[in-house]
Amino acid sequence: MTAFPNPFTDVTTLRFSLGEAQGAVLKVFSITGVEIATLFEGQAEGGMEYNFEFRPEAVSSGMYFAKLVTSTGEVKYEKLIMQK
Repeated sequence: MTAFPNPFTDVTTLRFSLGEAQGAVLKVFSITGVEIATLFEGQAEGGMEYNFEFRPEAVSSGMYFAKLVTSTGEVKYEKLIMQK
């Protein structure tokens, strides 16, 4: 999983792909663990690249974390830096 641009001011795009079809959930959390957004929740096809925009509103500048969890138990994190 990657994020571009990062650091960002208004919007960043989170990208991921999986080796095989499986369920996946992509969420963004604050540094304190508060869920900010759910960007994807469903079945992801293997070999496809998925792109989701994170456009936070009413949140302050700082560090956030994107968390991707698959139905096979794989967990990936990406640190996000928002600078207003």
